Amino acid sequence: MLEFAGLHIDPLVIGEKNSKIQGPNIKRKNNCIVNTGVLESKHEELRRLQQELENVQAQIANIRRIQRGEILETVESSIKESAKTDNGKQQRSSRSNKRAKRK
Repeated sequence: MLEFAGLHIDPLVIGEKNSKIQGPNIKRKNNCIVNTGVLESKHEELRRLQQELENVQAQIANIRRIQRGEILETVESSIKESAKTDNGKQQRSSRSNKRAKRK
């Protein structure tokens, strides 16, 4: 259940999608789809939980970077660099347009 911690869903939307799923391998209990697959071993469960923990930690690190403005600075610097190159191109094209008008 760790992977569902903090999950916000609309049960009506999920219920509507699940009601459309049909097939011989789909098992239902009280009109809800239930898992009939093989149970995970403790080792597999711990491995999956560790992987989920790493994913969550990576997301938290990205959120903190955004809050500190590191990602914003990177985006701003790349925008400034592209603006400089675009500005140089515009100056060159305006010069060539002036030359063409003179002729």
